Amino acid sequence: KMPQTRFIYIGLDKKKVSFDFAGIPNLTVIEKVPQEQLKKYFCESKVFAQFSISEGLPNTLCEAMLCECVATGSNVNGIPRVIRNKEYILEKKDVKKATEILERALNAEEKTGKKNREYIEKNYPPEARANALYQIIDSIYKTTNE
Repeated sequence: KMPQTRFIYIGLDKKKVSFDFAGIPNLTVIEKVPQEQLKKYFCESKVFAQFSISEGLPNTLCEAMLCECVATGSNVNGIPRVIRNKEYILEKKDVKKATEILERALNAEEKTGKKNREYIEKNYPPEARANALYQIIDSIYKTTNE
């Protein structure tokens, strides 16, 4: 739908997918990458898309926003709360709407990415994310040991 735009899909296990990506010339599929390399991709990108069907607090989305990416994503769980701007939220599976959202993000002003970084730094500092993770682990531990 957007042949002029270069897409990179990171973290896909090609062995678990029957779709042939070879026919999409503007798509690069990369399996797992180390965290530092992932950060490099974020810093080189203008837009980050997280069109998940299920997601808790989207840490990867937060990391991309810290690198000043314009964030786009689906309307599930924590994604809209982190993105905040409805213009960048995909309400339901719809390729046409997703394309519109991505084009809007690609044309966003530079300050949009900078504001994303400021928002994540203020509202999701590393210690708060670590505490939230500890609480989740603790609740799982308590549930399984009752």
